[in-house]
Amino acid sequence: MSDIENKLSEQDAAESVISRQIVREIMDYGVTQFQIGKVIELLALELENRSLMVAIRDAISECTANDTTGIILDGQEV
Repeated sequence: MSDIENKLSEQDAAESVISRQIVREIMDYGVTQFQIGKVIELLALELENRSLMVAIRDAISECTANDTTGIILDGQEV
C-alpha cells in the first residue's frame, strides 16, 4: 500500500469515527424512527453527488412522505 493510499485510509477511518459520534449524539437525543428517516433525507439533500442524493431520497421517500389525508387547509379537506 502506498503512502498516499495509507494516508487516505487513515483519513477515511478518522472521518468514520467522527460520523459515528454524530450518529450517537442524534440517537442519544432521543428520536423516533420517522425523525431518523427525515434526518437521512435532509442530509441527502446536502450531498454534492446528485445521483447518490436521488438514490437515497428514492429509497427513503416512502417512509418519510407526509400523509396529508384528512388534513383541512383553508376550509377544504385534502
